[in-house]
Amino acid sequence: MSAAVVDRNVSIPQAAGVIAFNADWNSKQRSTSSNIKITEPNTNEVAAKATANLPTTFLSLLSITSVPIDVNATVAIGHNKAEVAHALDVTGSMSGTKITDLKTAAKLLIDTAYTPAGSDQKVKFSLVPVSSYVNVGLTYRNASWMSVPADSSSTTNIYSTVPPVATISNCTTKTATAYNDGVPYTDTYEDSTYTYGPPTTLCSDVTATTTTWTGCAGARTYPKNIQKTADNSSPIPGVMNTWCSTPLVRLTNVQTDIKSAIDGLTATGNTYIPSGLTWGSNIKFHRTTRRWRHQYDQHPQSLGPDDRRRKYLVTN
Repeated sequence: MSAAVVDRNVSIPQAAGVIAFNADWNSKQRSTSSNIKITEPNTNEVAAKATANLPTTFLSLLSITSVPIDVNATVAIGHNKAEVAHALDVTGSMSGTKITDLKTAAKLLIDTAYTPAGSDQKVKFSLVPVSSYVNVGLTYRNASWMSVPADSSSTTNIYSTVPPVATISNCTTKTATAYNDGVPYTDTYEDSTYTYGPPTTLCSDVTATTTTWTGCAGARTYPKNIQKTADNSSPIPGVMNTWCSTPLVRLTNVQTDIKSAIDGLTATGNTYIPSGLTWGSNIKFHRTTRRWRHQYDQHPQSLGPDDRRRKYLVTN
């Protein structure tokens, strides 16, 4: 068999086509010669024509030792737009090398997507850190699709009788097993011996309750919790007095913004996957109303039916 030869002076598509052709055209085809030509009829297409002489078996009885064959193919260069949501598990069980590898892989995908010229006009990424709750960001506290009570605190005057601490002794550092997202670790704490004096009556103003919203989004009741639209008639409840991970990042084509947010991720908290999947979808868009995409899109773009919509959940 004579394989097609790579000419180092030809175009990259031609060289790549020859390599791919040779990988498939092996000795089983018993070709005495082969050739492939790659052309670019226009900026949107790549065309290939392969020719070969195929040795015959039965036709050789009629003195026909080979038959010329040729195959033509044309492919369109992808120009579709894409929106990709990164839903990344940043809970305690992802600590150590797991969160480091997660960041590396996520940024590598972004670098790869933006390598071709003009990709920043076609590809967008968003980031959804996944823990117990998703943090939508304080910016959306008064959005029509959120229902978040105002932060508040109340003060009450308390009368109490308590024994004051007189002395502290025998201070020692002790260790115990604690858990972060189900993963055990060694915790240290201080232990001491206290002696108390005579009871003292106190009367003072004390902050009894404090209600604060840090950006955590809850879930609506069924069946609204599985619907893709949300507005002031069916808002998403804000969860008060609860910690959640760093805020999500809206769809953007600014690589430095999304990669900087990935670098800032830390592994802590407990795991609840459904919220990450839900917001991975919400942050992209609803196919019909596009309500979510426009609310979370820093640089809106027009999408067609053939454009790509993807979300990735990465967890351990």
